[in-house]
Amino acid sequence: SGKSSLIQVLFRLTDCCAGRVLIGGVSTADIGVGALRSALAICPQDPVIFSGTVRSNLDPLGTASDADMLRALERVGLRQADGLDAQVREGGSNFSGGQRQLLCLARTLLRKSMVLVLDEATSSVSPELDLQVQEVLRTAFGGVTKLVIAHRLATVLDADAVLVMGAGRVLEHGGVEELAARPGGALAAIMAEAHGVDHHNGG
Repeated sequence: SGKSSLIQVLFRLTDCCAGRVLIGGVSTADIGVGALRSALAICPQDPVIFSGTVRSNLDPLGTASDADMLRALERVGLRQADGLDAQVREGGSNFSGGQRQLLCLARTLLRKSMVLVLDEATSSVSPELDLQVQEVLRTAFGGVTKLVIAHRLATVLDADAVLVMGAGRVLEHGGVEELAARPGGALAAIMAEAHGVDHHNGG
């Protein structure tokens, strides 16, 4: 649908051929790549976990205090009996999929990024954990702009705005209630399909 292109342009892995991307009113083309990417964070569908300890996964560069790391774990609801020195096997194989995703969220929280991209970050976890992650995003990431590429419709229903894409083009953009009420709209059709309603005849 174009989500990969959107991420590539945001992180300047690909240059814009038209238009521009603004963060805080500043064009990303006017920001050094290093400075730009330090202001961004991404949680992918498959969380990136390294062998080592919880500490080394949370803070690979060694810039955060133990207190900050423990606070980040607490805020995402990931309590570790062995603390920051708990061992993490290769790929996080001794953690569940949900725990790996929460560990990635805690790492992101420590970065204090301006923009957080969640690329279908909860598509492979249970609906219950999805709800937990959404609550973390609402409560722990206040003041952070969140770009959520969603697998489940419920994930974006409380968003400030929705961008519906198809075949690399923007189909519509606006508030959830506005788009849901638009006759023949793309989001309205998606919502109707999700609820098993034939939006063509109103049934």
